[in-house]
Amino acid sequence: MTTFHPDLPLSRCNLSFSFELDFFHHSSVFGLAINIKGGRKRKAMELVNLTPHSIAIKTESETINLPVSGHVARLDSRQEGDSALGDVPVITTCFEGVTGLPDPEPGKVYIVSSLVAQFIRRPDVVAPDTGPTAIRQNGQIVAVTRLQRFA
Repeated sequence: MTTFHPDLPLSRCNLSFSFELDFFHHSSVFGLAINIKGGRKRKAMELVNLTPHSIAIKTESETINLPVSGHVARLDSRQEGDSALGDVPVITTCFEGVTGLPDPEPGKVYIVSSLVAQFIRRPDVVAPDTGPTAIRQNGQIVAVTRLQRFA
């Protein structure tokens, strides 16, 4: 993992390398195999599903099923509003914080909803990519092919 120092301009961080990523799993511990310049490294990581739904991730070789963890990360919000578009009331939803998301922990990646991931923008927080690459049956998403992080 590369650590960037807040006082170091990103333009001075000229990192260049090629790599390939592979998922592996054993029991409830999932991992990411990283091949950097011919040498192979394995780093075990735990994917923690903090959504209220089980998640299926379809890779080239397998489907990884992540059951619900029993904990859900949610956005705290409040609603304001006294405007309208004609006869239709319009409210403003203000997001104020996240509940149910643990502090970062080495070796753990938290899977949350896209809204939570967009709000929190942490490198250890990802969301299922439910865009055009998601696998659908009868209009419903049954698996995703990748996860997404927001910067």
